[in-house]
Amino acid sequence: MVTKLVVFTISTGMLTSCFAIADLVGYAAAPHDLYLLFFNFLIGKRKFRVIS
Repeated sequence: MVTKLVVFTISTGMLTSCFAIADLVGYAAAPHDLYLLFFNFLIGKRKFRVIS
């Protein structure tokens, strides 16, 4: 039970971190493009899933 909880926590946190890093890199590359909203929506969904 504890092992499954640790694996779930690490995997969801790692995926959220990857999206956040992709968002940061995308913003640094092209701050005026709207495709960055894609990463922001995904980050919001991932954070909601981690919290709930």
